[in-house]
Amino acid sequence: MEKESSILVVTLGSKPQLVTLAVDCLRQRGEMLDKVVVVHASRERSETQKALLLLEELFPSSYPDINLEYLQLEKDGKPLADVTSPEQVEVAFQMLYSTVRAMKMQDRAIHLLIAGGRRTLTVFGMAVAQILFDDQDNLWHISLAYRFSPRAGRVRKSSCQRG
Repeated sequence: MEKESSILVVTLGSKPQLVTLAVDCLRQRGEMLDKVVVVHASRERSETQKALLLLEELFPSSYPDINLEYLQLEKDGKPLADVTSPEQVEVAFQMLYSTVRAMKMQDRAIHLLIAGGRRTLTVFGMAVAQILFDDQDNLWHISLAYRFSPRAGRVRKSSCQRG
């Protein structure tokens, strides 16, 4: 029986290498990813903008079979500058929850990486997983050892090890 395709949802701050590392690790495990959804605050934040530009540059050549999509956190069509105020926190949780819920309603297997972005997004990811996930879904966090330290802003493929 052929494995069904799955979706990787990633919270992003300023480290695009977390996205590529997750894709590489999941592929190494035999996952058939057909979509990566990058969740981020305002694109106007310079670190976020650089990270997104690097991903946009890399994906077509390195992952041509994966559709790269973005979920910019916003309220009333205006991007959230950050996720720190009570209002921003509420909006961010609702957007992440409703996006993952819509994927689950399509009976899609979800991999949710909560290593990037604000810690509030990490907590929201755990809550969303606890509420919505079933046996086909996975919640991931990546811890990078000091020996894996690509230059700031560089995206590179890397080997995957379970720790």
